[in-house]
Amino acid sequence: MKSISQSEIPSDYFYYRSHTDAFSKFIVEKEKNWSTEIREDGNYGYVRHYFWWLFSYARFEKSDILPTRELLRKYGMKRGILLWSWWHKEKPEWDFWFSFGYFFSKKFHHSTRSAFSLLESLEYWKKWNPNARNHRNKIQKLLSEWKISIQTDASWEEFRSIYKIQKLPHNHKQYFLKRQDFFEQNNSKDFRILLAYIDGIPLAGAIFLDDTPTSTYLIAFQNPEAKKYHLGLAIMDRWFADSQKLRYRYLDLDHMKDVLDNSSYAGYTQFKSEIADFDVKFPKVWMKIFL
Repeated sequence: MKSISQSEIPSDYFYYRSHTDAFSKFIVEKEKNWSTEIREDGNYGYVRHYFWWLFSYARFEKSDILPTRELLRKYGMKRGILLWSWWHKEKPEWDFWFSFGYFFSKKFHHSTRSAFSLLESLEYWKKWNPNARNHRNKIQKLLSEWKISIQTDASWEEFRSIYKIQKLPHNHKQYFLKRQDFFEQNNSKDFRILLAYIDGIPLAGAIFLDDTPTSTYLIAFQNPEAKKYHLGLAIMDRWFADSQKLRYRYLDLDHMKDVLDNSSYAGYTQFKSEIADFDVKFPKVWMKIFL
């Protein structure tokens, strides 16, 4: 896995939380109760107004929107504070911005480090770490013997009932359930839900968000009983293969452990690093005050 800068992110690869319609709806209505969505050229930002719209707070997380005074006025912001991080660039190209470092960035961003893969070869697994390639060979044998089976069209209800009873290495389960419930209630069709079975028993699963040309790894679980069969990798391998057939170009593996992240992220960060092509960090947040 190679580390790259923001300016090296491919121009047609975008961040799902600031680019997909499903997430924009959730952020406005549920996550932070943002009052107004800022939508420009397929990218999103958000602004919250206070004191009868006399003061506002605007937020752009990994977004390519250029937040000028004229743009903000279009969405009702007369004065206030703007916090911003670009997706494809490291810093603003104009004056009077204040920058904040990693400690502030950790609070601002969903993740300060993420990873992705580029689907450019039919034999995508040849770019994987040798350990992942070896496990894939074993998985292919177990698939041919029907020891492992993967359901690629699972319903949210099927996934939900299994996911609810899993013991997870993080405390985000209820948030993920609430968020996916919202997506389902709003009839979002942009998700692929996979379940993996050992001898007919579901022991692992994952949900992927599709936003052409990118598909994002969103939610996952793996029962401890499944670890010796590497079901998590079996699902990822199927995601890679199916995404290639569906002509997705980028696979976003999302959150990777950074300096101040909890140690519970270490295991799946190692897992992702064996199959990801690139990782990128977002160490700064920029602030501007409009008066």
